[in-house]
Amino acid sequence: MIGGIVIILVAIWMYQAAIEAGKENAFLWVAAGTAVFFIAQYALVEINVYVLDSIKDSRTGGLLEDRPLTSIKEYDRSGITEVLLSSFLELAPPLGGVIAAGFVRTMFVLKQPITLGNLFGGIKEMFVKIGRSFKDA
Repeated sequence: MIGGIVIILVAIWMYQAAIEAGKENAFLWVAAGTAVFFIAQYALVEINVYVLDSIKDSRTGGLLEDRPLTSIKEYDRSGITEVLLSSFLELAPPLGGVIAAGFVRTMFVLKQPITLGNLFGGIKEMFVKIGRSFKDA
């Protein structure tokens, strides 16, 4: 769900950067940016699954047990550490996708050096333009 909302914003961000850079094939750059986003997000989700399986495996003594989803164990998000880890693992894939799309945007579309300002530049302007489009409607 979060990734779906973020990918729409990444597509708008890439499109605005391509138009700003004067690229004739803006939609091709949008497609490239979203593809990189999806690849990065998929890779990070796979890493998350591996991490969660490792945690579960270490807490069950090496036995990955099949249990019904309705059973609750003591290690199922019961403490602040588990809640923070779960939140981080949920938000890391979309954030990683944004960073990967930012690299494509900075290096290939805008052809600027990679700095934090260039990597995340244009996000504020994107939200301003989106907000302005609702006022004009």
